[in-house]
Amino acid sequence: MAVLKRAHGPRGNRRQIPFYGCMTRHLRGDIICANALEVPLDLADAAVLEAVKRDLLRVEVLETALFKAITALKASDGAHEDQAGVIHRELAHLEGEVARLAQAIAAGGNMPALLTAMQER
Repeated sequence: MAVLKRAHGPRGNRRQIPFYGCMTRHLRGDIICANALEVPLDLADAAVLEAVKRDLLRVEVLETALFKAITALKASDGAHEDQAGVIHRELAHLEGEVARLAQAIAAGGNMPALLTAMQER
């Protein structure tokens, strides 16, 4: 669905009225897409806002959503700490490896062997 516009009104006083319609049908025709449904933009927007107000903006719905979000955050706290520990250990390992390779290069060690070791990483 896309927002399309069509001119409405008498000649000399025409104005563009936006509506939702099928973009495929609009661009390629009714042989390609049989969806001829068109809904005025203001009516569709009003219906969506009314449904949100009626179905979502209720105390019990918001309380349930908030409770579920807090529960999910509390449950994931330990997982983030575990993951952070793994990442910190891996970082320390890689920093040590980089330091050893830099030392070997500075000392003028066996360059082909060092190059091969770096390429393997």
